[in-house]
Amino acid sequence: MNMKNQKETKAIKLDRNALRITALYCLIGGLWILFSDQIAAILSENIHTLTMISMYKGWLYVLVTGLILYWLIHRNNFRLQNNEDKIQTVEKNYQDLFDQAVVGIFRSTPAGRS
Repeated sequence: MNMKNQKETKAIKLDRNALRITALYCLIGGLWILFSDQIAAILSENIHTLTMISMYKGWLYVLVTGLILYWLIHRNNFRLQNNEDKIQTVEKNYQDLFDQAVVGIFRSTPAGRS
């Protein structure tokens, strides 16, 4: 695979990972909005208490989604780094093969064309 294809493949993987993280964030946010107000209304009918509950649930949402986003991005970066390390190892082994060869290396297709 040439360098251009590798870059395009890497960009596509990054886009898919970003899309997955965004979709998960939207799902969590949608569920939070859908259910948190109903739960707050069940907990209290007092407007002052309901206001306090709404404030705390907002801060809790920010905290929880921030932690989830951090975890997802950290996990994604860890996977990308592992893949990059594997690619570098394979490239080094491939380069060492040619650097340490004592005879010439010829590459051809199964039909015998070079």
